[in-house]
Order: sequence, then structure tokens, then C-alpha cells
Amino acid sequence: MPTAETAADLRGPYGGATNKDLTREIAVITTTGSTQQIDLSTSTYFNGSHYQDKFVRIIADVLIYYYWSNNNSGTLDETAAGASGQTSQCDMLPANTPREECPAGQYFIVKGAAGKVRICITNQVSR
Repeated sequence: MPTAETAADLRGPYGGATNKDLTREIAVITTTGSTQQIDLSTSTYFNGSHYQDKFVRIIADVLIYYYWSNNNSGTLDETAAGASGQTSQCDMLPANTPREECPAGQYFIVKGAAGKVRICITNQVSR
């Protein structure tokens, strides 16, 4: 699990070819305007679950609503508030605003206008 010490040592993304263990450190998601449940551990994205215990940087070129989940059928409602729709309530990330956090689940539940979301591991030890 990330700690304050590792947060102080954040680094830029490592890209290009896969790591020696065939995992990746950058994932780019295309948003479509509908809620998507993205399994970031698949070969399309990080190709492993190593991102789940690291800090990641999220930045999108459009405003997105999102949350992390271990449920592959999560739904998202950006208008849910208070006692209404608590299981679909989400956070908002304005366009072009980087955020660093530790993933709270395997799935990235996201909704945003057509655009791209970039997620990269920022405290991975070089392999």
C-alpha cells in the first residue's frame, strides 16, 4: 500500500515497451459518454494487478465522473446525491486536471464525454 514516503517520491510515467514481466505502467481509456466498467488489469491496459498497490496519476481531456470498484457491473450517476443512489455516487475530475491517488479497486468506473483518460503509475520501482 502506498505511504506518505512513497508519495513524496512520485515519478513520471514509464512508457514504451512492456516491463520485463509484460506489465505496463500507462493505460489510456477512451470515454464514450456512457458509464464504462474498465478492468485495468487486462492486457488492453496494465496487463496485471500491480497498479492496485501504487499511486496512479489520472488526467482526462474532458470532464469525467468516476469511482473505483471491485464490481464489474458498477453503475455511475453523476446526479445522485444524499440518500439517493448511494451505490452510484461518484467523484468528479475536471478536464486537464491531474489527480494522484491509490486505486480502491480493480475496475475504473467512468463516465465522460467522448475523450481520453490517461492513468499512469507514478511510484513504481523501475524494473
